[in-house]
Amino acid sequence: AVMYMSAKEQTEAVCLAAVEREGHAIRHLSAAQRTEAVCLAAVRRDGFIVERLTREQQTAAVCLAAVERYGDAIKYLTPEQRTEVVCIAAVRQRGDAIEYLTPEQRTEAVCLAATEAADAVQLFWA
Repeated sequence: AVMYMSAKEQTEAVCLAAVEREGHAIRHLSAAQRTEAVCLAAVRRDGFIVERLTREQQTAAVCLAAVERYGDAIKYLTPEQRTEVVCIAAVRQRGDAIEYLTPEQRTEAVCLAATEAADAVQLFWA
């Protein structure tokens, strides 16, 4: 529905409500309407939305929220965005997200977090 609204009708509250219901609604919003709060709400709904955001919209908080929702979303982040905190969050959510990390990003803390993931058993039997 948001795609049929004028820019004036697309207030931040309306935009937030739209992306909280359906994260992909963000594609119908202008760059100005994609505030950090709107981007956060979108990636909390669907972590893969981070791929559709500009680098400026991919703040540290948005990147962390994206991988907390879907660990595999880390593959859309730049090496600079892949802090140890983000890497740990990604592999905690999905242990096999470790496949997207470089050897340098696979610190002991990251590897330990991967073994604690819900899908960790798959890592050992695959």
